[in-house]
Parts: sequence; structure tokens; C-alpha cells
Amino acid sequence: MNLFEKNDNKPLSISKFLLIARQTVEERLPALWVSGEVANFTQAASGHWYFVLRDADGQVDCMMPGRYNALSRTPPNEGEAVEVMAQPSIYTPRGRFQLMVRFMRPAGGAGERYQAFVERKKNWAARGWFDTAQKQALPFLPKTIGIVGSVAGAALHDVLQTLHNRLPAINVIIYPAPAQGTDAAQKIATAIHTAGRRVECEVLIVCRGGGGIEDLWAYNEELVVSAIVNSSIPIVTGIGHETDETLADFAADVRASTPTGAAVAAVPNGAELSVRLRAVVAAFYRQTQREISEHSQRLDWTTITMNKLNAFVATKNTVYQRAVIQFATVTGQYEMACRRQFENAAARLHLPTFSSQKATINNLSHRLLLAAKRRYLIAEQDTTRHQQTLTALDPQRTLERGYSIVRDANTRIVSDGKKLRPYDSLNIVFAHGNAQVTVKTASDGEMAKSPSHKPVQ
Repeated sequence: MNLFEKNDNKPLSISKFLLIARQTVEERLPALWVSGEVANFTQAASGHWYFVLRDADGQVDCMMPGRYNALSRTPPNEGEAVEVMAQPSIYTPRGRFQLMVRFMRPAGGAGERYQAFVERKKNWAARGWFDTAQKQALPFLPKTIGIVGSVAGAALHDVLQTLHNRLPAINVIIYPAPAQGTDAAQKIATAIHTAGRRVECEVLIVCRGGGGIEDLWAYNEELVVSAIVNSSIPIVTGIGHETDETLADFAADVRASTPTGAAVAAVPNGAELSVRLRAVVAAFYRQTQREISEHSQRLDWTTITMNKLNAFVATKNTVYQRAVIQFATVTGQYEMACRRQFENAAARLHLPTFSSQKATINNLSHRLLLAAKRRYLIAEQDTTRHQQTLTALDPQRTLERGYSIVRDANTRIVSDGKKLRPYDSLNIVFAHGNAQVTVKTASDGEMAKSPSHKPVQ
């Protein structure tokens, strides 16, 4: 059919035109061998392979049906040089020229891009740019996150949504930079330097959506990798899909497989932190209640013991006072009896009073009284010391410091608020006086955190 002949018929429809074009291409261009570098490789659910075959000056879309690639080797690597037997054709639904690949084989080496990737990785690793020892640790709970990415890309939206879901209060600063293009590497490096100079964020996320090695090539440039290595701010990369790999990932402090993964690595989950914090607070409260209960039991035991000790000391003091009085009485009576016997004996013998013996007796009597007084003073000091100890341990002193004793209707001490019920009658003993109260509400302690909670009335 000659399309340039004058034709009075109606113009061709697009679908008819593309069908004629496809038939013309397939008839005029037979199947032939084409060599190039693989880029943007994907495998559809149907089993078909879709990729771009390119060289330094051009590229062409390719499709290899599942019935052909099933007989081929494993899928090609990104940037790998291959040779394909293909039929030129046009994909009519899109009007796109493509090669229908029937057979693929290695071209004997890697493509230029892939080879450059390998060489740069080797050289920069030798410089120490990828060393684990120089990588910075991420802060546990950053207040501000910086993002270097394209404002028109879906990756930035995914990162912002994930950050909001995990930690809604986080501050975000965006440093715009194109994801690809001739000046993309320069602008990405400039954005990283700007974030470091301004010191506005604690973590910097460098992100981009998926693509082939050509699309991600800006992140393999020395400008970008050097900026990441020399950044004073910890950097998390989320570039491409899980299988994509760039040299920026090796230089980053933390590498995530996707932009969303980078957001997850940069901030903790706020909901999980809240659950952990509530668990810690609950454990602290339980421990405090347990210790209060134990100390209350010890105080009750000490009170009972001190009451018994007070009674014991009082009894012993009374016995001691009586013993002192009895000792003084007996000593005086014995002295008087000895003196009378001596005087009677002297009178019967008609002898003068033995002054020396009398003096000895008086001396002995005086010493005996002094000894009794010392014993009394020592006992009195012991009694005073015991009274001071009892005073220090007196529960009344504890009440005067602001504490109180709560007893229920059965006069049992109440140490656990969870056991109380509304309308229970309680007796509260203060340092001076007491009060009868009725429980209005009772809880395990959580009500104390609410401003609307009212005390027991």
C-alpha cells in the first residue's frame, strides 16, 4: 500500500496506521543480532522480560517472551553486555518501536556503566570510604530529620508518610535535589553540603525511587559519594528498590533497601515507645507499692515491739527503784545496829569509845553509800538512754512528720488501695487527733495521674 498516493478515502486510524507500520518494519527488517548493555531490567508476572539495550549513543526497548527466555540462562545483570537475536517490531498499543528478542547470550564482558561501577567501588574502598569503623551511629530519638530528594518523586512522599506514621511529632526539613539528569550529582552533593553547613537536622535521608543503573547513576558519582563520606550528619540512604545497589549506599552510615526502609531506620516507632514507657511506669509503680507495703509492715512490727519494750523497761525501772530504796534502808539499819552493838559492848566493859574503830565504821559506811549512789546513777543513765531510743522510734514522731495511719472498720491497717471499696469506713490517725472518713472512689493508683481525680472524702 502506497501511503503517499492521492486517496479519496477517509484518513487512516491510529491503530490501522500502526498495524501497517509494524508489518512494514517486520517485512523490511529481518531478525538480526544486536549487541548492547542491559538496563532497566524487569520480569513481569507473565514471565516476559522487559529491558533496554543501549550503547554510548542510543538505546532501544526490548521484550523477550517467556517461551524464549525459559530456554535461556538466568536473567541478565544490570549493566551486563549481551548479544541478542531479535526481530524489530512496533508495539501498537503504545506506538513504540522495540526488539522482540528470541535468543540472548553474553557478549564476553560487562557493559561500560557496570565496568565503571566496579572500578569505582574498588578504588573508593581502597581509600577507606566504605570502612565500617568511620560510620556514625544514628541518634535514638532525633527531633529533626532532613531529606535530600526530588520533590516531584513518589519516594519523598513515601518517606514523609512513613515518618509521620512512626513519629508524628518529628520535624522534617527537605533539601530538594533532582534524582537524575546531567546536573543531578552536583545538586545532590550541594544539598548534602547545605544540610551539614546549616546543622538543622540530626539525621539526613538521601532517597530516590527505583530504576536502572542509568537512572541511579548520579548516586555513583564521586561528588555525591564524597559528600556522604565527609558529612558531619549521619546519613541513611534509601535509593531504588531492594535489589538496586549504588556506591552511595556503601558510603552511607546506614543503608536501607527502599526509601520507606530509610524512614524506618531513621526514627523509632512512637507507638512501640509509648507501650514500653507505660510498661516501665507500671513496673516502677508496682515496685514502689511493694516497698511501701513492706515498710508499713516493718513499722507496725516496730511499733508493737517498742510498746513491749517500753512496758518492759518501765517494769524494770520500777523494780530497780524499789531495790535501791530497800538497799538504802537495809544499809542504814545495819549501820545503826552495828553502832548500838559497839556502844553496848564498850559500856559493859567500861571502856572508852574506840574512836579509831568508830572512824573506820563511819568510813566504810560512807563508802558503802557512795557505791550505792554510783550504782543508782549508772542505772539512771541506762534508763535515760533507753528512753531516748524509745522516743526516737516512737511512731508518734513519724506521724508528726506528716504521715498518718489508716485503719478500716476492723481496726486493721490499710496498705493497699485496691482492696478498698466505695462507702468503706476508715479511721485516719494523725499526729494530733484522728478523723472518720468514707471512701468515695478507690483505684490501683492510675487515678492519681488524672487532674480530675478527687481525694478520698
